[in-house]
Amino acid sequence: MTLTAQAQEVKFGKVTKEELLETTHPLEPDAKAAILYKNQNVRFDYNVYKGWTLVTTVFQRIKIYQKTGFDWATTLVPLYIGSSESERISGIKGVTFNYENNQITEDNLKKESIFEEKVNKYRKKASITQPNVKEGSVLDLEYQVFSPFFTSIDELKYQFDIPVNQINTTVSIPEYFMFKQHFKGFYQVKFDQHTENQTIFIDGQRLSYLETIYNIGGRQIPSMQDESYVSNIDNYRTSVKFELNGTRFPNNPYKLYNQTWEDVAKTIYKYDSFGEQLDKQSYFKSDLTQLITNEMSAEEKAAKIFAFVQDKMTWNNYYGATCNDGVLKAYKENTGNVAEINLMLTAMFRESGLDANPVLVSTRSNGIPLFPTIEGFDYVVSAVNIDGNIILFDATEKETIPNLLPIRALNWNGTLVRKDGTYSTLDLSPKRPSNKSILMNASLDEKGGINGKIQIYQTDYVAYLFRRNLKSKEKEAYLESLENKYNGIEISDYQTKDAENPTKPVTETFAFQKEDQCEIIDGKIYFSPLFFFATNENPFKMEAREYPIDFAFPISESYRFSISIPEGHQVESLPESVLYKLPDNMGELRFSLAVSGNILQVNVVEKINSAIISSINYPIIKEFYNQLVLKETEKVVLIKT
Repeated sequence: MTLTAQAQEVKFGKVTKEELLETTHPLEPDAKAAILYKNQNVRFDYNVYKGWTLVTTVFQRIKIYQKTGFDWATTLVPLYIGSSESERISGIKGVTFNYENNQITEDNLKKESIFEEKVNKYRKKASITQPNVKEGSVLDLEYQVFSPFFTSIDELKYQFDIPVNQINTTVSIPEYFMFKQHFKGFYQVKFDQHTENQTIFIDGQRLSYLETIYNIGGRQIPSMQDESYVSNIDNYRTSVKFELNGTRFPNNPYKLYNQTWEDVAKTIYKYDSFGEQLDKQSYFKSDLTQLITNEMSAEEKAAKIFAFVQDKMTWNNYYGATCNDGVLKAYKENTGNVAEINLMLTAMFRESGLDANPVLVSTRSNGIPLFPTIEGFDYVVSAVNIDGNIILFDATEKETIPNLLPIRALNWNGTLVRKDGTYSTLDLSPKRPSNKSILMNASLDEKGGINGKIQIYQTDYVAYLFRRNLKSKEKEAYLESLENKYNGIEISDYQTKDAENPTKPVTETFAFQKEDQCEIIDGKIYFSPLFFFATNENPFKMEAREYPIDFAFPISESYRFSISIPEGHQVESLPESVLYKLPDNMGELRFSLAVSGNILQVNVVEKINSAIISSINYPIIKEFYNQLVLKETEKVVLIKT
């Protein structure tokens, strides 16, 4: 049976009693919901007045098993906004089916449950929420999207966070459009194609052409669960993307569309909202003259300009590889999107005599582009070349420093573009470890309580994340979250050093106390030597993993504790010291305990030396964390003397 024939088996509004009475998914009993059926039809329509329009028709049937699956009652449809035309959604109809009192009930979708929301200058989304959703409901939804942007077919997704029983897509493309397919993900969908004769009428003339029809689909596709340390699960989701190579219309020459990354670099530089913005200098010249001197080194100039832009500008939380309103307006109003701030920064670097260029980035949320495309970039940072050393800058946040980009921008590679149209690929992954060092001097009492002082010293990305967290909360709320994080300790005398200066490491110091930190069994005192800093759970739980492990940055965490043993007690047993090294210098665990008089010395170092680790090494990393958890949860045992 062909995929097209399969697509005809399910009809809108014709649900079965069996579908409604099903309480769990037969292959994934824990599934909160499932896509029982989804059909997508993508075709090109021609209108003599408007030309070609891309029409996408979607019909989906969702089964809700649990309350946690209620979010699947809302469907979000992205719609693109152009300078003169926009995409529109139409033909929306939906029904919620339930089985109550031995009969099937229906609730139709209401107009007030459909609304559109503008996301940014170029995108809006339609939100459709179906009514009267309960555990056991079956939801039918159908809609059409009409797009004037017929050169771009949205990515077709086949895998979700719930299982899919059946999904079919038909893409019908006239011979005038040459598309190439890109496949992504680990589940192999079925794919076939054939051609059919079609006709259209232009100026009263009948025109025949060939249409290539692609059928793509699958059955019993497993859910895709997000895992720890994955930058963006969409990078690995089973999907198909159609890339337009070119067009060949009657009586017109072939027009090439597909691009190399060099083409993308040249094209984007020609945009008024990009290259032209870099050529503007008059708006900042007087400020720049007061800011720098000829006696300054290149490093000093870069640092001064970066700090100035950081202090002056406030990011409006809009991404963008190109400007929305332009650098002049942004500079005047002290606010702008990513491109306005960082292209402004680049222009100031250049005007001061530095070798500076913009670097195009696809953020973590945007994913990794499958092929060269301008839409693949949604961010831009600045790069300065000083004596062959590339230093990266992003002035959208107050907490960043040179060569420390926001984590949202750490997505494998960036593309440095120059005015002459050339480009270079830059590895954005941090190489220097970020450090977190924790010192503790504390005393245990015979009732199992603990009190003492803690100092936490943090550098680079660990310090950056701390500053972001501290900035987002009132001090009292932050301290409450810290107490909860550390198993309910009571914190007093809390102080920070250099929390407002991102160029320096940040230090936290505080006193603490906690009752019942230790277990007392038959007169013996049991406790983990890392107390509330111990790693109690392995973040890696899957038996196997197909995605790379993305830690974002290398990290080294060290713990040095001096613990006073209660008077009248001595150590009966200690966990053994270990040195556990990963192959290829991926990381290590150093764990050692020693007793001197009534003082227990604890020294632990945990290191992950690579920001990104291949999935091939997943078993090694998982076992590393198994050993780390086992070691850090072992108990010191004290007995009475």
